[in-house]
Amino acid sequence: MKKRQYLLIVVLTIVSGLVGGAVSNRLFVAKTVVAQGVPTDKEIVLAKGFILADDKGNVRATWGVTAEDEAEISFFDRNGELRASLDEVSIGFLDKNRKPRVGLNEAGICFFDKNGKVRALMTANSEGSSKLILSDKHGAIRATLGTDPTLGTGLVLCDKNRKARIATGVDDSDAVLFELRNKDGKVIWSAP
Repeated sequence: MKKRQYLLIVVLTIVSGLVGGAVSNRLFVAKTVVAQGVPTDKEIVLAKGFILADDKGNVRATWGVTAEDEAEISFFDRNGELRASLDEVSIGFLDKNRKPRVGLNEAGICFFDKNGKVRALMTANSEGSSKLILSDKHGAIRATLGTDPTLGTGLVLCDKNRKARIATGVDDSDAVLFELRNKDGKVIWSAP
């Protein structure tokens, strides 16, 4: 290839690149994307509550402020029965018979049986204590597993009359405790 031909190819390549770029900018115009601005007063909805209804007009959800001035969201089934609610301090879920099944609040989370009795409760507080409490079908506490920053970690098993019968744990100094108690709550055997 002669020097003249090489120079012609270089010039044609540069010119065609410039022309192609100019033409493509005219044919394929890019749209500018702008971030959404601050909403105006006309774009903000200020309300004390909202009601969501199905096609039949049945209330399925509400979102509003209660008489106690707390924000609350409630969900209803097809029959208008409350099934779940959420407010500033708690969440609750109900079964189809309107019995509580799960509750969550600042104290912890509760699990209920089909009769509305608390069967399990988990708690934790800002001081470092936490517990798991299990109850029988009558609501009597039968087992508690917990930790406490000053007392240590322990497990207590109770009889149907809510009397502690077996207690075991490890205190803050790693000392182990094990106790068996009679039906009156008196210690009948312990170690160490």
